[in-house]
Amino acid sequence: MSEYQVTEEDMRGLSIRLAMLQTHYRKPKDFSIAELNQCAKTLRRWLAAAIPNDDREPIEVMLALCDDLNTPQ
Repeated sequence: MSEYQVTEEDMRGLSIRLAMLQTHYRKPKDFSIAELNQCAKTLRRWLAAAIPNDDREPIEVMLALCDDLNTPQ
């Protein structure tokens, strides 16, 4: 099993994507630092739940997502 590492640079991009997904497509998006920080906090919580910090295997959902977003699985 390979190591899953999310860098701070990755987190910035993921935070922007999450902020965009949380906004209705017809509404203007105002990216504030507070909102991006909240998205980063949410992502860290999700990642902590999806990727254990010990020697256990990642949950099946994370494995499927890492397999090119294997949505049928």
